[in-house]
Amino acid sequence: LALVAWPLALTVAVLLRRRYPLLLLALLFFLVGHSMESTVIPLEMVYEHRNYLPGMLVCLAIAAAIVLPASRSKRLSVWYPVAGVMTILCLLLLIRVHAWSDELTLSRTNLAQHPESSRSNYFHANALLRHYRRGDERGLTEKEKSEALLLSRHYFERMYQTNNRDVAALVMLFYLDAAYFTGLREQVDWLAQIDELLATRRLQASDWNALQVLFELLAEGDKVASEERVLALLDQLSERYPGAERVLRYRYQYLRAMNAGPEALLPLLQQAQALSPGAGWIYPALLREQARGQDVLVRAEYGRRWLANDPKRYRVNQIR
Repeated sequence: LALVAWPLALTVAVLLRRRYPLLLLALLFFLVGHSMESTVIPLEMVYEHRNYLPGMLVCLAIAAAIVLPASRSKRLSVWYPVAGVMTILCLLLLIRVHAWSDELTLSRTNLAQHPESSRSNYFHANALLRHYRRGDERGLTEKEKSEALLLSRHYFERMYQTNNRDVAALVMLFYLDAAYFTGLREQVDWLAQIDELLATRRLQASDWNALQVLFELLAEGDKVASEERVLALLDQLSERYPGAERVLRYRYQYLRAMNAGPEALLPLLQQAQALSPGAGWIYPALLREQARGQDVLVRAEYGRRWLANDPKRYRVNQIR
């Protein structure tokens, strides 16, 4: 429908450009404004702010279409259509403010509008999980907390069903089952599915964030997954992304949680420093491991490198 409507609207605007020049200007301004940041790929939810600037002249054209005929009429005051438009806009604003009133309401509204979107299911599931975690401060009963947790898992599972190649869905299901649903009759090996997916999926920014959560959970010990499985997962990531400093970070955090000594951790940190000298997490970790080894001169050298890569001292508060 849009493919027919836009050429038709532009054709009409061009034909009427001498009589209504503002119409053509508004349509062209709208299209050019969107061309700078939009493509044929659908945008994610709650991105209506992209319409603000391109829509300015469209709003001006609509205002002109309402006000100019009324201003020429002797029977109709120009304030009547203006008041009507303002009333409609206020009602729309009220509806939008209600949708944005809290995280749960916003995510529920987006889910109702986009039930098949994996993103909308993720945001609602995440909002429910946070609602559960803050249950005590929000005065929730045990029943309400249990319902929030069960619904959170339900929507994470719906997210997985909508897009079974989304790393975040698998990670959150693994986390929930390991932390809260250990007594399920049919336990799914989510870690095996993550392992299988990572072998073929090209990771995006959201996937890396999900993996950060995953390895923080795996660092809790053998009660979550065996060390052999975790190291195999890290080896697979290292093989696919040999230049990724964050993979070394995951390995360092995991091995440190497993009480590995400086002799195992320092080579990882030095490799990470060589790959990404400006990464802020590396130098505090190097100093920490050197402190365990009691090498004062080397600690001083790494402290110097840290400050050299942080000239504005953004991370100086990490010094202990």
